[in-house]
Amino acid sequence: MLPLLRSLLITLLISLGIAFSLRNVFGLWETFTLVTALQYILSFIIKTYEERAGQVAQLTQTLDEILSRQEVTVECPCGKSEMPVTIFIDEETIVKCDACKNKFRVVTEISTRLITEPLVLENMFNALNEQ
Repeated sequence: MLPLLRSLLITLLISLGIAFSLRNVFGLWETFTLVTALQYILSFIIKTYEERAGQVAQLTQTLDEILSRQEVTVECPCGKSEMPVTIFIDEETIVKCDACKNKFRVVTEISTRLITEPLVLENMFNALNEQ
């Protein structure tokens, strides 16, 4: 509550100072009202811009993390060079080797494996007793 009152007081004092200095040109209360409104509008615009800049920075960081997780180092079939490649499952990745100047395809294979969990005899005994 105190920071809000302090901010309001500073805004009103700045508006009053500018209005007092321009009272002969535009009028005291007209200038005071206009400068107060402009300060709030400017504050709102700056705050919105900073929030959006923060959101863009966070989105950029998230995308960079996702891309770095997709990156692998592959070795050319000639065996002379290794290079980092970003792999996407739905795209065909073709790379040109710097050493032998040949193109090769990076193949990703997806397969499944059954995960087995250790059997807990106590749970099995309880399940048999329930039946």
